[in-house]
Amino acid sequence: MDKKKKLAVRILAGFFIAMAVCTIIARAAASLMVAQVNVDKVRRGRLTYSYTGSGKIVPEKEEQIFLWPGQQVEKAAKEGSTVKRGECLVQFRGEYLLKTIEQKQSEVEQLKLRREQQLISTRETQRVPASASAALALKSAEDRLAQAWQKEADAQYAYDSEESEELKQQLYQEVQSTQAEAASLEQAVTDAQNAYDLACQQDAAQEENDANAREAAELGIKDLDIQIRQAEEELKKLQEYQAADGKIYAEKTCVILKSGVQEGSISTGTEVLTVGNSGWRLQGTAGTEEKEVLEAGLQVEIETSSSEKYKVEIESVAQDRDGENTGILSGQTGNADAGGDPAAEVTFWSASLPDGMVAAYNETFIWKTEIETEEEFDQIIPQSALREGASGYYCLVLSEETGMLGTVQAAKKVNVNVIKKDGEKAAVEGGLKRDSQIIVSSDKYVEEGDQVRIKENEN
Repeated sequence: MDKKKKLAVRILAGFFIAMAVCTIIARAAASLMVAQVNVDKVRRGRLTYSYTGSGKIVPEKEEQIFLWPGQQVEKAAKEGSTVKRGECLVQFRGEYLLKTIEQKQSEVEQLKLRREQQLISTRETQRVPASASAALALKSAEDRLAQAWQKEADAQYAYDSEESEELKQQLYQEVQSTQAEAASLEQAVTDAQNAYDLACQQDAAQEENDANAREAAELGIKDLDIQIRQAEEELKKLQEYQAADGKIYAEKTCVILKSGVQEGSISTGTEVLTVGNSGWRLQGTAGTEEKEVLEAGLQVEIETSSSEKYKVEIESVAQDRDGENTGILSGQTGNADAGGDPAAEVTFWSASLPDGMVAAYNETFIWKTEIETEEEFDQIIPQSALREGASGYYCLVLSEETGMLGTVQAAKKVNVNVIKKDGEKAAVEGGLKRDSQIIVSSDKYVEEGDQVRIKENEN
């Protein structure tokens, strides 16, 4: 009997040993098949939005230099080149300048001669008025009429005094003759008076015309005086150009930003050299989303083409039409967000160079900034924990289940509503608890109900 009991004990012990070995083997196999996951917890906090863009180094100040008009350009500084103080920006041909000076001197002399001619026109003209001769003719007609009236009176008196009928007949004929002569002379006086009146009107008109001509001549002299002064000023300026050896020099060390100058061309005075001087500044370009958050005082991080990073503070923000910028914005060509549309508005920010940064014209950089939301959310989770199904967003959390092999961990589905997202996190609401262990990543694909285990930290 004792032997049977001992055998039974041995069989039972072997069974338990076998079971233990099988459990160990099963658990080892399960550990190889079960997905290893990384988990995180629900946190209260704010979302953080990241904004990025590009930028470049621009001059602190800009200046426009206009060319001398009427000169032939021999040499001009190229766009992008640096010109030191006292060096030549533009050089004109000396012989062309000399020829222009001679032409201007000749122009001044011709204007002065025209002024002398106009001066003669202002003098009083010497002439005999037409009314003078007309007055003499009127006086002569009036004298003859007076004589005719006297002869008529004398004939009438002789006729009235004569008693002889025969002689009286002769005197009557003489009276009629003197009356006819007087009547004719009266008409002559009337004609002479009309001629005199007309001559007076002509003299008045002539005097007015002469006065207008003198006034026009005086105005012509004033106009010529203006032209002479202008020509003399231009001549003086040309002589100054000549004294400067036909060169325009840089008053400060500068960079040529834009050049409207073409070598060999004749300048019109509208050509412009746009130069930058007085140091350098940072100028960032913002896209449609970025411009909404840019403001003076905002901290941004820049990274140069040589991978150096600096923290700077935005000093000003401006908007301008693409290609129509002013000040430090001049010369920009917009960004991709503007779509190349010449009428699109482009947003720029400006900041001083950070200490220790060595800048060069047109050097580029990348900028970025992060801004937290003012609102604080109760449930913030990593976006990698979010999944989307037919019914909306959900997460997988760890839950414990008891089975033949003991207590194991499995993935459990929890539905959530997404309120907002940033680049890495999401603000949600729903069935998550503060102590929920949310699956954020795994080495295998995991679905609801799958057994999982937390990946051990490798130290």
